[in-house]
Amino acid sequence: MHFYSEKLLVNTYFLQDEHNTRWSLNLLVKIGGGNSEAGPTSGIHWHMNIANQVTYAPADSTRQVIPWVQVRRPDGSVSVYRSSDNPGQRRGSREAAERKMDCIRLS
Repeated sequence: MHFYSEKLLVNTYFLQDEHNTRWSLNLLVKIGGGNSEAGPTSGIHWHMNIANQVTYAPADSTRQVIPWVQVRRPDGSVSVYRSSDNPGQRRGSREAAERKMDCIRLS
């Protein structure tokens, strides 16, 4: 597995119209990484740089609903992101505790 360069993801869907119109979503994902080939940690693996602390609080036990994410940068600045779907929800719920962001890909 390489953690650098870009990866093109193409998802094809069919609309629920009379002709089942084909609709494609093309997404170029900057994988990023942190090695001699890729340079500084960047892209989707930016959170794996130990200087960046990314924590989140899921709202459910399967960690599929995430209404709150916090980013703490090396300079000490902090950003908090909240879901517009759950604006009143703060740091998760009783079902799941605050967690450190990690990299796990499920197929």
